[in-house]
Amino acid sequence: MPEEQVRDTSIFGRIMRKSKEEPIVTVGSILTCAALTSAVYHLRRGNKVAGNRMLFYRVLTQGLTVLALVGYGYLEHQKKKQRLADEAAGVTGAQPKEPKFKWEE
Repeated sequence: MPEEQVRDTSIFGRIMRKSKEEPIVTVGSILTCAALTSAVYHLRRGNKVAGNRMLFYRVLTQGLTVLALVGYGYLEHQKKKQRLADEAAGVTGAQPKEPKFKWEE
């Protein structure tokens, strides 16, 4: 997120903004929670095979979510690096935009 952009004041607003900026992380988090919930359900019912399979899916989805977080971080770093290079070169298209989100007072 650019430094010029002002943060939301509400938790719900921030969650919605981050969900739109990084949809893969949001989906991965939901799938991780679903797999964990399913694993707990199956293990409590005595179905060890299904419970262990769900725990495997939880580890898998959690790993993919972490990879998505790292990927989004890398892309943001590259965008920032490109923006700084453009500003140093004097490119006129690198003007800061109006912030989408403003503080609510």
